[in-house]
Amino acid sequence: MAPYQWHIIRSGDSDRPLVWFLHGFLGAASDWTPVVTRLGNEYACRAVDLPGHGLTRTVNADRFFTMTTVAGALAEVIEGTGAPATLVGYSMGGRLALYMAVHYPKLLRSVVIESGSPGLEDETDRRRRQEHDHALADRLQREPLEDFLHWWYRQPLFAALSADPLRLQKLMERRRRQEPRQLARSLRMMGTGIQPPLWDDLTGIACPTHLIVGENDRKFRQIARRMTERNSQFTTTVIERAGHNTHEECPELFTAALKRLLQKES
Repeated sequence: MAPYQWHIIRSGDSDRPLVWFLHGFLGAASDWTPVVTRLGNEYACRAVDLPGHGLTRTVNADRFFTMTTVAGALAEVIEGTGAPATLVGYSMGGRLALYMAVHYPKLLRSVVIESGSPGLEDETDRRRRQEHDHALADRLQREPLEDFLHWWYRQPLFAALSADPLRLQKLMERRRRQEPRQLARSLRMMGTGIQPPLWDDLTGIACPTHLIVGENDRKFRQIARRMTERNSQFTTTVIERAGHNTHEECPELFTAALKRLLQKES
């Protein structure tokens, strides 16, 4: 068995500009369907289930869940298409996209980071975050997934989602399909605490890099500001009335912003 059996949702003609979509923790490729649908046939869209999520199958070993290994494997897939790609990544997927911009720049046309970060600079902060992520992973394996999901989406970060019960219900229905043990492994091996910090690498990123954040997501607006201070070529788009998960909360506004960014690279 190959280390990865990727589940990829494809749409758009293959001769169109290639755009890969990377979901966040607990998510799946299908999270991007409302965005991809709105893009129509203008782009060759590829949304992938990352290891530990959805229908992608991975060798049962920790090293195949790390940022370094996942990025290398995904780079091989993109290289095999023979065309440079734009990466659109949300949260965990945004961290992965940024890592690939640092380590695989020749494969990329541009990157779009939605509510993502370069990790934690301070070693003490990283250690505390690792302990936090390990505790969450233990919780995932210990309690029913339903209970964990209800707790997760009550966090202040997702207040905008909680304010829309119907949207949250549909999101929860998708999340219930996940496998808790695999999610726990992803969190332990690819969480914010364990990922290699990228702050010192930002100045060397040459491909167009666009940051998207929600108007009401104060934490990630501040992170975006700090990132643009490290690299003045980065651009920032703020989605009005949105929180952390802008493409889920405001798919129309997110897609409109994404289209504008993609058209700049055409």
